[in-house]
Amino acid sequence: MPLHDTNQFKSKIMNKEHFLAISLPHGLKGYVDGKGTISGQNIYILFNCPYRAATVEVLSTIVGESNFYTDRSKFKPILHPLTDLIRTIEHKEETFVPMYVLAKMQGFSVGNIGDWTFEYHNGKHAVCSATDGDWMLRYMVDEESFFLNGLKDWNKKHQKSRMQLSMFQKLIEWHFDVAELIEKGEAIDVNTLPENPYIF
Repeated sequence: MPLHDTNQFKSKIMNKEHFLAISLPHGLKGYVDGKGTISGQNIYILFNCPYRAATVEVLSTIVGESNFYTDRSKFKPILHPLTDLIRTIEHKEETFVPMYVLAKMQGFSVGNIGDWTFEYHNGKHAVCSATDGDWMLRYMVDEESFFLNGLKDWNKKHQKSRMQLSMFQKLIEWHFDVAELIEKGEAIDVNTLPENPYIF
């Protein structure tokens, strides 16, 4: 049974302009339409995204190349789909399961964290969860929020995590598609590329 009726609320998902702005400090990489194949030499780092401007400034990953401005619509960030929250990823020479790290941040018993799940309710409402046997941590996509569910205490059902900001910042730092840009054709799934540009 769905945890929520998705018709009861409208999605709070941010748009591309907002997403690029909050990703700016974290070395977001992307592809610029019309620059050849998506490969190492054609991957650019977001350098500047002026507020309400139709353009963004990108920095080439090739030494000696100059920065240039391009239409924001042409810059497609390379992102992890939310399903990667329960998979092993590589980021800056580290290998980890993101939901495991988030559960540790929440204070879960490290030795018992497991039972990763990712599912869609009503074909849209996505829920990613992890449990340590006593608690379940859920990221609910439509609400852009983390929730805790007490598995043994019915008085502790479905409460918002107090670690919202810290955990959401981690999703941005790890380049997760919290704005659902991939399905809109405005971003590229990192898993479709021959190499992950965020390994180093």
